[in-house]
Amino acid sequence: MDGDWQAARRGFETILRSDPSHAESHFRLGNIDLHERRFEAARQQYEAVLRFNPRQAKAHYNLALVHLIQAQAQFEYYIANTSTESVSVDLQRLLSAVNELVHAGNGPKNPLDALAERLSQDRRK
Repeated sequence: MDGDWQAARRGFETILRSDPSHAESHFRLGNIDLHERRFEAARQQYEAVLRFNPRQAKAHYNLALVHLIQAQAQFEYYIANTSTESVSVDLQRLLSAVNELVHAGNGPKNPLDALAERLSQDRRK
């Protein structure tokens, strides 16, 4: 299966060599990078999509996922290296809510509202 991803990558890169503004190829390369957990490369591809096609909703969504994944890594580092327990608990709740959004497939219609609701519920507990 990895060979299929690499063959697809080569195909989209070939298209971009002849047409660097081909938004769909940037989008597909971003998806391959996301699949391969190359988050910075995925971010760059999705940003390229949005330069050429600012209304491409799926690119906005995938870019948001990349940002959430990158933020999650930063929060996890913070949690591992802080001694302030209350802040760590709040961040763990936030990470849990973000993790649910990232792994929710298509996600809720408005992920930020869902995240705010989840955090609000956690504070009431």
